[in-house]
Amino acid sequence: MFGLKTETMFSQSKDLERQIDEFVDTVSEVGIIFKRAVRDYLSNGSGSNFDQMVEQVSTMESKADKIKKDVETVLYEETLIPDARSDVLRLLEHLDQMIGLIQGN
Repeated sequence: MFGLKTETMFSQSKDLERQIDEFVDTVSEVGIIFKRAVRDYLSNGSGSNFDQMVEQVSTMESKADKIKKDVETVLYEETLIPDARSDVLRLLEHLDQMIGLIQGN
């Protein structure tokens, strides 16, 4: 009986960790695409390649927003340690702001 509860708790923790990793990976990918887009724009101006990269950033920003929302839901509904929850939420919010700045630029 206790083994099932513990296993479920740990699997939820692993799922949450996987989602946070996916969010951070998305932020990294957005940064890489932005760097390539700036280089391309400075070299070639606005073209189809640049427009494609802008669209990629927009798509990835939407993906990051969905992941962030899912993580927030899990943290509020299932996290046992509220102190850690606020730190994780603050970190996600700041990373999401970075994506917003990149998309705005």
